[in-house]
Amino acid sequence: MDLDLTPLTPIWTGDAEGISATLRITGLMGSLRWWFEGIVRALGYYACDPTCSPTEQGYYNACQYDPDPKKNPFHGLCPACWLFGTTGWARRFRLSGSGLHASEWCIIAAPEVARLHDNWLRRVYKPGSKVLWGDALKLQFTRHFTRIRVPGDVDLDSIFCGLLNVISRFSALAAKPQNGWGIVEWRERPQFDRTALSRFINAFPGDSRDTTGMFNVKETAFFEFSIPNPGRYATYTPEMKIPRFANPDYLSRVLPIAYDIRYKSRARNPRMGGGADHGIRPALKNLLGRRAEEIVGASARTQDEERFASRVFVSHLYRLTPRDPYRFRSWVHVPPDLVRQRQAVTGAIQNVVTEMFPSSSCKLYTWADFQKEVL
Repeated sequence: MDLDLTPLTPIWTGDAEGISATLRITGLMGSLRWWFEGIVRALGYYACDPTCSPTEQGYYNACQYDPDPKKNPFHGLCPACWLFGTTGWARRFRLSGSGLHASEWCIIAAPEVARLHDNWLRRVYKPGSKVLWGDALKLQFTRHFTRIRVPGDVDLDSIFCGLLNVISRFSALAAKPQNGWGIVEWRERPQFDRTALSRFINAFPGDSRDTTGMFNVKETAFFEFSIPNPGRYATYTPEMKIPRFANPDYLSRVLPIAYDIRYKSRARNPRMGGGADHGIRPALKNLLGRRAEEIVGASARTQDEERFASRVFVSHLYRLTPRDPYRFRSWVHVPPDLVRQRQAVTGAIQNVVTEMFPSSSCKLYTWADFQKEVL
């Protein structure tokens, strides 16, 4: 099955060293599985986290494959491991891709924070790294093990198309989506059974293992912003460009400013106390205090402290043609222990964007909207 997607922002697929230079299918698989796991949990089923070691919170461990189908027809696998594979059980499909070329990565930042971003980004983006860009990302999907029955008696092609449909509508593909990369849409959406994704998941037995705090689409709010006027970013100066002499071929359609939307801070003078920090991260810290780290992320300060990955994702600004208004996507996963603050969190994110771009408009989508559109 051949599938064509249009990149709306450049795509990042890094290798084991964190260097992005070519299209790596492993860089796509990670995001495909992550979104699939989030949908499984939203539908009330268990999806393990195969990245956790046996010493870390045992109920998150990867599934243990049982080779005896008479004892366990699902082989002891959660829906994610059945589809994407685990030790002893191969992935149920092959995936290859083509159509993109390497281009320079580039970030646009407000002058007051450009130097801060510059120092940081040169550590985040290792030498030799490129983003991937082009008119079309062409994916070739082939089913493995055609004689094995698919749970739910659904077409595996439709399951995969349904998953890509989720990503093209609400999220991003490949690595570093929190940094603005990976927004795609269908060039031509194929015909497929939209119910196959949920029917496949619902065919698995229930599992009482706890997944509290793990990514769950039901606990996620999705934003779709329209930006008719990007303000000073529309006429950025060389001082706002990082690296300063980068000249990639996507800047007529992409304004790479996700870092400013998420992190734009240090606008406040720490000595004089004047001004104020801006951006989603400082806004949520002001709203939630120390607990904001559970959403915006934090590194462990000591060996005994827990590290939090960011649950806030913001794309770069993008448009289909140079004459169209800019748009961008954002989503935030608010875990159950912060559920009472969910409305305040989503309101704070919208307020940040409205202050940055006074002419902007926003559509907010919840789990109910998500189900209607893609499941």
